Amino acid sequence: MTVWPVADEKSLVVVADGPAGPRHRLLESVAAYAAERLRETTDEAATRERHLRHYLALAEHAERRLRGPRQRDWLTRLDTEACNLRAALDEAVRRAAEGHSEEAVRLATALSWWWLLRGRLTEGRRALAAVLTATAGHCDPELALLHSGFVLLTGERTVTCHADAVPDPVRRARALWLNAYGRFSVGDLDGSRALNTRALIHFEAADEQWGIAAALGLRAALALVRGLGDRWGELQTVSPLAALAEIRGEYEQAAHRQHEGLQIARELSLEAEVSARLSGLGRLALLARDFDRARDLHEQARRIAVDQGYKYGEIHADMGLALGARRSGDIDAAEAHLLRIRDAHADVSSPAGHHLLHAELGFLAELRGDAARSAAHHLRSLRIAHALGEPRALALSLEGLAGTAALGGDRSGAACAALLLGAARAARRSVGAPLPAAERGDVDRVTAAARAVLGRRGFTEAFERGTRLGPADAERQARTTLAALADQAA
Repeated sequence: MTVWPVADEKSLVVVADGPAGPRHRLLESVAAYAAERLRETTDEAATRERHLRHYLALAEHAERRLRGPRQRDWLTRLDTEACNLRAALDEAVRRAAEGHSEEAVRLATALSWWWLLRGRLTEGRRALAAVLTATAGHCDPELALLHSGFVLLTGERTVTCHADAVPDPVRRARALWLNAYGRFSVGDLDGSRALNTRALIHFEAADEQWGIAAALGLRAALALVRGLGDRWGELQTVSPLAALAEIRGEYEQAAHRQHEGLQIARELSLEAEVSARLSGLGRLALLARDFDRARDLHEQARRIAVDQGYKYGEIHADMGLALGARRSGDIDAAEAHLLRIRDAHADVSSPAGHHLLHAELGFLAELRGDAARSAAHHLRSLRIAHALGEPRALALSLEGLAGTAALGGDRSGAACAALLLGAARAARRSVGAPLPAAERGDVDRVTAAARAVLGRRGFTEAFERGTRLGPADAERQARTTLAALADQAA
């Protein structure tokens, strides 16, 4: 993301490129100072209430437009306002705890579809739970149903409350459908079918076309999986269930799911699926630091993908080989795999793929001591992360830049590295996805380098400052430090 002063270096306002175009804002330090002064006035409560009402109106206006032709525009609008929406929800929860629950219930309900579409399932679950806790004794039935759906989508079985208590039949049907979809995700096919049938009845009675289409789509998936005895349909549940288990750190369960899918794929001679499942098992072997097994699995997956002309499978296998090679210390092999992805598959690689490619190339350059090349790749990955609107991608780029900053070996670079690591952790925690222990290699390495220069106390102080920084100010600090490193190298 490009950040530059509006007028001059002393300007208090900056313009930042965001998903919805240029956006004006105060520097984080100035905003913090202004908030402190606001707390000293008698108008703070009124200001917070106006802020809450404004973003409640925006969320409810957007929610109605997230299921239509301008879906992308409204997703982008909400992404841009993510920090303000979270602040508004925090204020609403505070007010709910004092007995004023309406705004919290309405805002959390309105944001649920955004959380779902953006895959912010843990964030949605936690936010809905916070509102339910704050409104204990006054349980809103729709909110409880939505929370139940998000619990299912994050991989746990749950019991829904009584849907009939939701007065609006369309909203009741949408909440029922979400729970049906969640039960499908955790493999409760009978429960999914029952809830989906109830949702479809309500959708058809109200002539709600989006809902009818969604319910019929889920009915078709259920029929493929069980009603028709379709093993291919059953195979489609493997990948999301394995991914959920991996996110939760349940690697044995994830491996069980992948092996289950591999068996079905081989039984039906679905070679592209065999490649995908082998790559999935290779990824789990990487997390277990079994680099030889990971390499063998990814090489098998790649050979099959090439034979089948399955380009996405080839990309996934090559990336797995690159990740394994770097983590086992073979930097040249890792680079060869990454450059093959870049040169052979640029036409089909996704933005998320481009982000990971440049992040990995940045780490390779850092390990070789090439600060300029490392910075270029990580800054490019950072721009892609901002476009994706994905906090975990943003965190990976910030962690990469931290490694680049630490290359200088001086206190300024080490302090910047610690600050960026703090900002990265805050980004991951904002969506309830802290870095798994099996993937902490780069962060631990950079942490050790920065701490060796700053000492434990100095590192902790800089790290904690980073957790309070917004991404734009963290990037600004990184650019300043990297420019200084470039001057020193020159």
